[in-house]
Amino acid sequence: MIKGWQSIEWFDDEGSAQALAGRLRIDGVPVAVKSDGPVPGVGAFHVLVPEDLAQRARSLLAQAAVTDAELDWLATGEPGSGDESEDR
Repeated sequence: MIKGWQSIEWFDDEGSAQALAGRLRIDGVPVAVKSDGPVPGVGAFHVLVPEDLAQRARSLLAQAAVTDAELDWLATGEPGSGDESEDR
């Protein structure tokens, strides 16, 4: 991994890791996504932040309530089919 950076989450797919990284960037947290696989694009994708911002990043993520529909949109770019009513 990157010296001075800490993995705060990991995913099996790059899209999910990039979606989380984007969320943290919106809040001003520097983020890197790195794969630990022997071949680029294969393996676990770690979301890394500077060690001194790891607690802040975890706190921001804990506060962010993301719905299933929002996760679908982040992953696919298509409106989600979550259980939320669209008539609200």
